[in-house]
Parts: sequence; structure tokens; C-alpha cells
Amino acid sequence: MIIIEELKKYIYTIVVVMIFVSFIEILLPNSSMKKYSKMILGLMVMTVILHPVLSFLSSDYNLTSYSFKFQNQLDSLSIKNQSYDYSDKQAQSVTKLYKENLETQMKQQIKSIMGDKDIGVKVEIIEDIKAEDYGQITKVILNVENTIKTVEKINIGSNEDKTTIQNNTAPSYENLKERVSSMYGIEEDKIIIIEG
Repeated sequence: MIIIEELKKYIYTIVVVMIFVSFIEILLPNSSMKKYSKMILGLMVMTVILHPVLSFLSSDYNLTSYSFKFQNQLDSLSIKNQSYDYSDKQAQSVTKLYKENLETQMKQQIKSIMGDKDIGVKVEIIEDIKAEDYGQITKVILNVENTIKTVEKINIGSNEDKTTIQNNTAPSYENLKERVSSMYGIEEDKIIIIEG
């Protein structure tokens, strides 16, 4: 920015001097003195044009200080960008850890309710850090597997009195949905139970 300001001043000075010289030439009469006055005005224009070069040579400009200044600005910008990257990665890690802990906690609580069943839990949450409801559970998928193995039918004896006893082993999962809904404040329609 400093260089641009200096360049503006330099151009402004040249324009003003050129206007001044043109005005003086118009006012001078056509005489033998005109060639001397043009020479003096020409020297004045050359001095104005060469002034930045002469001031640069006469003063002690330290270009390394400018390079360090710009390097520091670039470094600070780079550090700022890296901090944004790290904060995004950290937020993703926190979100992932939160989901894992939530799934583990749900799995343990559902196992205490269901008993002898393998439970798989998948939780979906709002992962946008800037959202007001960040971390809110949007969906729960429960995969319930029955660990009790079915036993093949065994016939003992002859064709005597075959009575078939049907045991209704299909559990009702509505109670499970209600309990999970009340524990975690989730609507029941957002809880999906897959039996497998």
C-alpha cells in the first residue's frame, strides 16, 4: 500500500509540473530568452522525474525490512488458516466421539431392557456446529438380533396325540420405542427397529 501511495504522489507531481511548464511556455513571449527559459523548464521537469530515483539512491532503503514485513503477514495468514482447519478437525472429532458414546450408552440401556439379544445401534445427529440444535438426535436405528436359536421339531413316539403348541416369541417393540423415546427425548417415528 505504501508503494501505491508513493506512486500516486509521484504521478500527481509530474502532472502538476507539466501543467505549470505548459502554462509558463504559453505566457513567455517569442524572444531570444525563450530558448533559455525552455532549457530551465526542461531541467525542472527532469529533476521532478528523477526525484524518486535520486531519493532512493541517497536514502538508506532497507528492502529486507519490507520482505520481513510481508513474510510476517503471510505467516500470520497461514497460521490463521491452519487454526481454522484444526478447529474444524477438532469439531469433527468431538462429533464422532459424541455419536460413539451415545450409541454405546443406548446399547447398554437397551440390553438391560431386552435381555438376551444382540443389539446394534446407529445414531444420526445434527452435525452442523453452527446450528442451534447441534448434537440433537435425528434418527435412531436399532438392529435387534435374537440370540435364542430355533430348535428343530422332534417327534417322539408314534402318531399319538399331536398337539402343536405355538409360542408367540415375536416380541413387541412398541414398548422399546416408548422407553427409548422417553429416555432420549426422540419422537417415536424417528426410531427404527430392524429385526434380524
